[in-house]
Amino acid sequence: MTEALKYTIVSYLILVLFAAVQFSAVHASEYVASSVDPSVVRVFVTKDGRKITGSGFIVNKKGYVATNNHVVQPGVKHDWKIYVVESGADPEARREAKLVKAFPGEDLAVLHVEGLDRPAVLFGAGSGQLGKGTPVYAFGFPGAGDRLGPIQESSIATGILSRSFAGAWSKTGPSIRILQHTVPTNPGGSGGPLVDACGHVVGINSQREVRMIGGPGGVTLVTDPIQGVFFASHVSSLLGKLDGMGISFSRTWGVCKSMLGFATVNLHYYLAAVASTLVLMAAWLMVYKPQPAVRIVVRCQDMAQDCVNAVTRAMRRVRHLGGKLVVQISNTRQSEAGQAAWMMAGMGPDGQPVNLTISGDELCEAGGEIIIGSDKARGGKVISSASVSPHHALIVSLEDNGVGLLDLNSDAGTFINGEKLAPFADPVPLLPDSKNQFR
Repeated sequence: MTEALKYTIVSYLILVLFAAVQFSAVHASEYVASSVDPSVVRVFVTKDGRKITGSGFIVNKKGYVATNNHVVQPGVKHDWKIYVVESGADPEARREAKLVKAFPGEDLAVLHVEGLDRPAVLFGAGSGQLGKGTPVYAFGFPGAGDRLGPIQESSIATGILSRSFAGAWSKTGPSIRILQHTVPTNPGGSGGPLVDACGHVVGINSQREVRMIGGPGGVTLVTDPIQGVFFASHVSSLLGKLDGMGISFSRTWGVCKSMLGFATVNLHYYLAAVASTLVLMAAWLMVYKPQPAVRIVVRCQDMAQDCVNAVTRAMRRVRHLGGKLVVQISNTRQSEAGQAAWMMAGMGPDGQPVNLTISGDELCEAGGEIIIGSDKARGGKVISSASVSPHHALIVSLEDNGVGLLDLNSDAGTFINGEKLAPFADPVPLLPDSKNQFR
């Protein structure tokens, strides 16, 4: 695998990691919508052509639905019919619902719909630790949406939790925990779920802040001059009622936390995964350090094809050496046979003398470089010793018609006059009095 490919892979992994973070942040609302929407239902209370609409959500797969008491109150007091329509279904495809029990003080009601087999919500039982500014989402069927056509899908709106406090819906009602938030809720959305960024139900939307004013002829009008103040009963009130009635439901005790766009009750697992990924990337970079360039001087004859052949031989050699090739081409004539030769005498392993003879013809024929090592299969000059690497050093021709020595990252090192050569550095010229040692 080349260095360029290795760094491309590392860069790709880093981009994928941060793209995933950005994707989750941008698409958090879409995730919540897709996970909660199948569990939201529309509630109709009708009699003699008159109707009241509200929202609700599925508690379990046995057909139990939670909503507000004020949504179904006409059905309780005046024997109106109660129907439920699943999200995404035609409004005419309604199912009759039976009131299981109403809790006027808490503004809660539980319905049962025979044969209703839809995904149930997951309650956030750990929502007691919700803090100010926590993102929350409201689902429901605002009646205003019917103006341009019958509503078939629930609506989603987003905001933040403003505060949590103990209060009551009326002067005589019991004290319950109430969530104030900024998610816009409108008539028809009452009874819908308020969920956190993990899609867990944390409240039941109940009220918005309005003002009554006197209209023409003494008619009382409802106005909505106050913005960003909406209320939901905390999920603990509903869960207590369900427990008391023996109605099953699913809940999680984990607290939904968000970081870098990720929302989960197991944030520590995500942090561990991110940390592990970064450690692996760091280890990759440490192991696969960039290799310096192998600098080879390629000397060509006058004929263009001779130069092509010389470069081809150099490239073939570099594939054995590894690293990146920097080719320097000089258009000089090949020396005549026997015109030049270099006698190299140095110390090899275990202090044994090493004598190498390299002629100008030999060096030019080899493309301007000859490898020195212990592997006969690689060609070049062979020094048979366990301490000499298979491709230990390189003899290269220099521009001044001299020769130089280049260490190929050998195991034991290459020395000239006692100085160890840096691996893959520029070739060091071999002078007449140079003492070479391969060890």
